Amino acid sequence: MPNCKVGDMAFVVKVKGEDYGRIVTIIKEADVDELKKNFLRLPDIHGKIWKINNPVTWHQFMSDGSKLLFKVPFCPDFNLYPIRGNLLEDQTEIKKELENPVTTQGEYLECTI
Repeated sequence: MPNCKVGDMAFVVKVKGEDYGRIVTIIKEADVDELKKNFLRLPDIHGKIWKINNPVTWHQFMSDGSKLLFKVPFCPDFNLYPIRGNLLEDQTEIKKELENPVTTQGEYLECTI
């Protein structure tokens, strides 16, 4: 079940890099054609992929072991923490998410922040 909804603002979490902690706005669920156009393929374990207002950095692992870095306006729901409700009450959980970044690696790509 996704955490985010269209129109939500969210922190980018569970990643390492320059985009970590960035606040983005969810525009819509990305469709397969949009993802293919941007060469993005992720296993289903990442859940929904959202189109967002600000691009984030993705790493594509090449067959020779190198990484290709590129920015696209898409992010897995897994890497987003929606900003809604009473943030003062949720502060402990948000702090935990922001203090413990995790890099998510798929078969093809890694979304990093």
